Amino acid sequence: MNLLNTIEHKKTQFSNAEKKVCDYILEHPEQVESYTITKLANQAETSTSAVLRFCQSLGFKGYKDFRFELMNDLKNSHHEDNGSKFESLVNHYINTMNHFKMMNQTVIEHLIEDIKQANNISICGMHYSSLPAKQLSYGLQDLGYMNYLAQDYLEFTHLLNAVNNESLFIYFSINGSKNGVLHYLVPNIQDTLPENSYLITLNEKAPLSDYFKHTITLPGSYLSHNSIIDNESISCMFIEILINMLSI
Repeated sequence: MNLLNTIEHKKTQFSNAEKKVCDYILEHPEQVESYTITKLANQAETSTSAVLRFCQSLGFKGYKDFRFELMNDLKNSHHEDNGSKFESLVNHYINTMNHFKMMNQTVIEHLIEDIKQANNISICGMHYSSLPAKQLSYGLQDLGYMNYLAQDYLEFTHLLNAVNNESLFIYFSINGSKNGVLHYLVPNIQDTLPENSYLITLNEKAPLSDYFKHTITLPGSYLSHNSIIDNESISCMFIEILINMLSI
């Protein structure tokens, strides 16, 4: 389901002010590319706050992210009209990769520096998060960075014995929920995690981020519900980028 279809599907859920934004975008999607949030609000005869609420109700941080996704969707739809199914799928992946450009690069650079300087690297990821955790662990080993990897509850309890305040701890959780291994196995997790701790998640509002010094949010809050790209693939794409940045 593309973004315009999603907007149409959620039309009845918007407030009256948000419906004005909805109706205008559905009637004039191509014009949004050149509009600021103020211009769109004026054209839709509503307020900028209504535009912002409209965008956030669709899973975006703000208007800029919404406009970026809409333009990508429109470009992809043009390609799909003229191209093959293969080209259409490739365009979905290209669209996903473009979202990585909007990530916080500063925290990624901090992680790279911490990996280079760490004497003890511990990596954890279970269930759907186990594949990117394993990919990072193996990738670091190939570059000469030895590390500990935990992919189930038993391994995690042993891994914690190797963690100290000088360790670098990297935890993968797609949804960033507290109702997982960290909550049940480590009640006082704030006192257990080292200073250099990173949560890698697709949830920009991940409850677990309260426990970690750094959080890296991958593009996913909107993509995971509106894209054919699997959540694990998004995480693995990021690990490929990270490993290549480390090798340069």
